[in-house]
Amino acid sequence: MNDQSSFSDFVQASRVLKVKSPLGEDQLLPERLAVDEGVSRLFEIHLTLRAKKEAVKPEELIGRLVDVSVEISQGDGEEGSGIRRPFNGLVTELHEGPPITRGMRSYALTLRPQMWLLSRRSDCRIWMDKTAV
Repeated sequence: MNDQSSFSDFVQASRVLKVKSPLGEDQLLPERLAVDEGVSRLFEIHLTLRAKKEAVKPEELIGRLVDVSVEISQGDGEEGSGIRRPFNGLVTELHEGPPITRGMRSYALTLRPQMWLLSRRSDCRIWMDKTAV
């Protein structure tokens, strides 16, 4: 997508990479996806996208669930007939990028699974062989 794109080009209907967010349909247009996942590890997704709104408020996305899917196999030519690999995660980081023409802005998101919240604990102790008094 070039920098001269218009809002009429801003649809995800036939794209390989799609995003569903709390901002609504076709408000975010994904450009780049990097997924880091492995055995016995939580995944981490770095997503670069463009937003129709020039100013996305952090509270609109951070801590909210976002769906990302990538088409891994094309179908028989009909729209939506390909095999898609879905991801669902919490937005844990939001970085505002440079403004793009016609009121659009670039953003970078980091998505992690909901289970990631369990790693955000602090001041935890285990009291073995002790009484409550």
